[in-house]
Amino acid sequence: MKDGILKLVGLYNLQKVFTPAKSATVTYIQRPKLENDLGRYLSIPGMQLVLYGYTQSGKTTLIRKTLKEKKLKYIETSCEGKTTLEDLILQAYDKLSVYFKNDYSFTKEKSREFTGTAYDLSGKLASSDSQTTNFTRVAFQTTSQKLATLLGQKEFIWIIDDFHKVNDEEKKKIADILKIFVDSADEFPKTKIICIGAVGTAHELVKLETDLQNRVAEILSFIN
Repeated sequence: MKDGILKLVGLYNLQKVFTPAKSATVTYIQRPKLENDLGRYLSIPGMQLVLYGYTQSGKTTLIRKTLKEKKLKYIETSCEGKTTLEDLILQAYDKLSVYFKNDYSFTKEKSREFTGTAYDLSGKLASSDSQTTNFTRVAFQTTSQKLATLLGQKEFIWIIDDFHKVNDEEKKKIADILKIFVDSADEFPKTKIICIGAVGTAHELVKLETDLQNRVAEILSFIN
């Protein structure tokens, strides 16, 4: 009887079942309507998403699972109380592995040596030359517009987790960047931002930027 039950439900390591510090996999609860709504909004070009709900309601797990099932690429950044939009943009560039080299130079040397004998005289002829190449860092600004283009070219979705933790000034900047991603949909239809926040915070971003009305899907994450 015991063996039959184990075959039915499976046998899992305890750490894989209880995962308070990471997304659940083994214990994931299916929410068909919510998953379908999320998938539908993801397919609409230019539609940005705000997923909100209570702590430990499975918001991030839901997003990851849906994106994985739809084979959509994404990067994740997270907010703390002192996080700024500039911090989030730098996090995003870091996730995309966009690096630039500082000024430096190197010298490449070539040498040639000839040894021979002529008329009972032996000798050696040597010559060398060098070539120096300088590399200069390319001027680059980590702007939100450039990030939208870069994500669009790579077809990545940008997840901003815990946006409700930042102050109102930074929330306004996040709302502004949502508008930038809306406008970039004509060229990059697969690219969008998904903001994840606490319950009651979804409409904050829409109120801060009136142009976002009807362009941001507000989705309540819950567990039946």
